[in-house]
Amino acid sequence: MANFCTKCGRKLINGQPCICIQQNAEDTQENAYQSETAQAESQQTQQQYTNYEEINYEGPASEQNQSDVAAMTKNFFTQALEMIKHPSTGFASSVADENSKNGLILMGIQALLAGLYLYVFVQKIVSTALNGVSSFLGVSRYVGQTPSFGQFFGYGVILSIVVSLIISGVILGLMNAMGHAKINWFQACQIVGMRSLGSILALILAILGLLLGMYQFAVLIVLVGSVLTFIYSMVAMMSYPGVNKNAVAYIALIVELVGAIVAYFIMKEFVFSALGSAAGSATNFLSNIL
Repeated sequence: MANFCTKCGRKLINGQPCICIQQNAEDTQENAYQSETAQAESQQTQQQYTNYEEINYEGPASEQNQSDVAAMTKNFFTQALEMIKHPSTGFASSVADENSKNGLILMGIQALLAGLYLYVFVQKIVSTALNGVSSFLGVSRYVGQTPSFGQFFGYGVILSIVVSLIISGVILGLMNAMGHAKINWFQACQIVGMRSLGSILALILAILGLLLGMYQFAVLIVLVGSVLTFIYSMVAMMSYPGVNKNAVAYIALIVELVGAIVAYFIMKEFVFSALGSAAGSATNFLSNIL
């Protein structure tokens, strides 16, 4: 009696399986191979997409850096404003951070403003003098050489930076030796930065005065700024935690003397020589028109 396949109904050859079983086995194997291939290709594509995202996407890290910079900037201006409004408590709050860089930032701002003030001041004086002489003599065919921006601006920045760094070193030594205060270099720079606030406020007003032609006001406001600088310096040292307040007056006196001596020698070496060059330019101007 003939046997038939129970799945497809084909007649079976004795001792051999039905052809449909072989086809089903081959189809199953082919489907498994295609499935494995498709899965491998999908994983490879996903990996390439992930690598592309890692290379081109800066998302969270970049946003975090921008957020940190914004927070630091806001913190700096908040502390600076607090020290202007409430010098004693504002400084005490600021100097509590032993590694704060706010003092260095204030020193840098003062240096830039000092350089700008020196250039504008000399440029206004020289140009006014040359224009006055030219107008008086009725000569306009020759224009005197006014001071270069880089020369006096650079001298002002160098002068301010050198004086500030020397003063911070003097304060560090005296506050430890005479004031018996626990202070590091960054905190000494905080005191100098507080001291720089007076100069910054005065220099901003003085530069505006020069640009508006208010020369007497510009000179006067710089003198007022020097007094404010001394006051801020005294307040900062008196407000420093754990300092011997009886020694602060003598520390402040030594600091101001050292600052004045250093400023004088730097100005004598650089600024006065530059002013001499400007005066030589004016002399050449006169010799050419007479």
